[in-house]
Amino acid sequence: MALWAAVSAIAIAKMAAAASPVTLEPHRAIYDIVLAGSSAPSALRSAEGRLVLELSDACEGYIFNERFVVRWGYEEGREVLSDYTVATWEAKEGTAFRFDSSVRLDGEVTKRYRGKARLDAVGRSGRAVFSRPDLPDLPLAAGTVFPGEHLRELIGGAMSGEQQLTHQVYDGNGPEGLFQAVAFFSREIAADAGAMLLIRDVVSWPVRIAYYPLHDESEATETAEVPELEIGYRLYANGVASSFVLDYGDTVLKGSLVELSAVSSAC
Repeated sequence: MALWAAVSAIAIAKMAAAASPVTLEPHRAIYDIVLAGSSAPSALRSAEGRLVLELSDACEGYIFNERFVVRWGYEEGREVLSDYTVATWEAKEGTAFRFDSSVRLDGEVTKRYRGKARLDAVGRSGRAVFSRPDLPDLPLAAGTVFPGEHLRELIGGAMSGEQQLTHQVYDGNGPEGLFQAVAFFSREIAADAGAMLLIRDVVSWPVRIAYYPLHDESEATETAEVPELEIGYRLYANGVASSFVLDYGDTVLKGSLVELSAVSSAC
């Protein structure tokens, strides 16, 4: 039912040729998180936390590690601590993906997914297989990409002057991890010689991505006329993201980049 329920045949044909040639910069980025706005009926008053992202070059693939911890404060004085972690390995050629993710609320695990996904070839269909918990395989439609390849496709599109790109993305978050991602790009921003070292003299683009949840390889959920999440950030040509906004509809979080460092690689 979403407006973007399938990737167009033209887009699939473009992706079928090969994985994106864009190279990502191995790095570790730390962001401070604050509440930017809320209309939630649960009387949310505050949110603060930290997001740590680490990208490593594993020669034949990329390793992504993420930890996102937020303390939520409510009017009646109640607090909830959410802790999301994910570790993935993704082949640079774009067809293989391993994932292990978990969500904890006040220290108790509420979700945990581990498994792997494979595409028959770049641009072809595939499936995700879960080892924890024991769930049915999730079909992945032709044109599906994994998060690292999606990031490289976004950078490649921005470099080519695209204003909008649509991809079907599987991120490893169980059966609910399949999305139609619609990205909009603004005008390129010239390199800044005064920026942090890893993004110094690197061009960038403001980008906003709307994520629409998909029920299976072709059908959207009933609520997918409105995105589950919108992310706005400044995307650098080497894959680094600066400060960002996470818009969940009734809750908006802002992340500010406070630390950025290189991650060494043996490749």
